[in-house]
Amino acid sequence: MENNQPTLDLNDLRILREIVSQCSQRGAFRAEEFTTIGNVYDKLTAFLEMSGSIKSDEPVGEDTTTIGQVPLTDDQDAPANLEGVSNHD
Repeated sequence: MENNQPTLDLNDLRILREIVSQCSQRGAFRAEEFTTIGNVYDKLTAFLEMSGSIKSDEPVGEDTTTIGQVPLTDDQDAPANLEGVSNHD
């Protein structure tokens, strides 16, 4: 019998942590969501540090061009379907 249960590993959690960091830098969260998101982010960071998956001084979100291994271009920073919104000044 096959085990088709979904799994998460430490790398998935590291990528999730990076996604939260990238989204916060890009303004994806409303002010009233900051506390909840920050609390989950802090728990995730503490868990990853405890597991040895990351170091406590490891920078997060300094490279805003990638999430995990997926490169992003300037054209992908903002949704293209918003009228009057441009990624370029």
